[in-house]
Amino acid sequence: YPNIGARTYTPPDVSFLDKFNGGDFVMIGFTWDNIAKGEYLKLIEGYLKYNEQRAQAGKGRLNFIWALGNEYNLIGKSPPELTKDGLPLYEKWYTKANEAAREIHRIDPNHPVTIVEGATLNSMEGVALMFKHAPEIDFFSFNVYWWTKPHKFIADYHLLLQKDTNGDNRPMFISELGTDSY
Repeated sequence: YPNIGARTYTPPDVSFLDKFNGGDFVMIGFTWDNIAKGEYLKLIEGYLKYNEQRAQAGKGRLNFIWALGNEYNLIGKSPPELTKDGLPLYEKWYTKANEAAREIHRIDPNHPVTIVEGATLNSMEGVALMFKHAPEIDFFSFNVYWWTKPHKFIADYHLLLQKDTNGDNRPMFISELGTDSY
């Protein structure tokens, strides 16, 4: 199956990448620790080197997507450095993610960077902050679980694009989709 996709939550060993064909999409996740310690840049350089070796060996390059965080906008999911009184510090996270995306684009202008957030009832407030504080992010990714009608989230996103982003029309990607688990 050409162009199959996979998403990781943490940086995988390159042996995991051997399972994919040239042209396949792989979204590689980086944690707050990877970002805060600056490890993500060395890891990306390693993945890019691996991708070149694949190409030289005739296996074809993978299409990488660099994913920052996972649901750090949700209470209880944010690292301690990104919370105050137990609540997520959205602006701090989006600013740090923006800085990381800028550095990623510097070493790899060919693959997109995304932030992965959890969709909530007030997600559009957070999305508006992402647009404002993270201009280096190529598109936004969302895990949508809290209802069985994801079309409402998509419609709300499009409405936000029309009225609150000053012409910024970055796309969104649904990185996880399902019904509530409770």
